[in-house]
Amino acid sequence: MTPTLLLLVALATPPKLPPKLDPAPKLESPKLQIELPELPDADGLAGPAKPREPDLRRAPSDLNGAARSGSARLETIVHARDFSAGAKGRAPLGRIDSFLVEGLPSSLPPFKSLLRLVSPERVPATVRVRLVSPGGEVLLSSRAEVSFGSNEVMELVVDWEGFRAMSEGDYKVVVDVDAKTSEHPLPLKVK
Repeated sequence: MTPTLLLLVALATPPKLPPKLDPAPKLESPKLQIELPELPDADGLAGPAKPREPDLRRAPSDLNGAARSGSARLETIVHARDFSAGAKGRAPLGRIDSFLVEGLPSSLPPFKSLLRLVSPERVPATVRVRLVSPGGEVLLSSRAEVSFGSNEVMELVVDWEGFRAMSEGDYKVVVDVDAKTSEHPLPLKVK
């Protein structure tokens, strides 16, 4: 045979195919079974627990537990245009013991109140301060949570906005320290 013919015979023969591969095995997903406990009958359920009502036979200070032995108390209150800080605490600048106005109604400028609080056991306290008109209307109010830390005396400054005075008489600064209330007059007079 001639070399050309051999090449033609090799090209004319179909190529050998690779052996047939087995298809991928089929996997079945696992069967999960979950057992749940039976639910109780709805007839026996009462819903969320109701809050206990306070025992009104006790003193009001016992209801919140705040006014206990050793709790904080108000020692002094001073009103001024401002206060300066010093070695012995804050000192009033332009002390206010009463307001004197030209006529009514009158707009009074902003002022500050310094509350000196004492707690020998250094118990945290809730302080609420209100400025009340002679007619009993709350004109301004402020609230603070105080912590004494390592000192048993603390000074709290309340920065009041100005207010509009409609009548002459004794305005009052009412201070609640925990459950103890005290009233401090702040008279307003017309010239």
